[in-house]
Amino acid sequence: MYDEEQVKVCAVCHCLAFKYQICANPLCTVKIHNPCAEKYFKKKAVQRCPGCSELWPNKVRAECRQSLSQRQR
Repeated sequence: MYDEEQVKVCAVCHCLAFKYQICANPLCTVKIHNPCAEKYFKKKAVQRCPGCSELWPNKVRAECRQSLSQRQR
């Protein structure tokens, strides 16, 4: 079996994550795909980590928004 440090999994969609954002809390292991972060955090008044509730410091880049909109077509 693999441990969590070897296999990165998105906390939102639970798929393997190669490009992702991480929580700022060094004790938290949450990773979120960029498009998943856009979808997840746009529903939230305050962007907090789904694992530890720390404020989420990352910004979603424009190409992530574009990638998400192309998938929804």
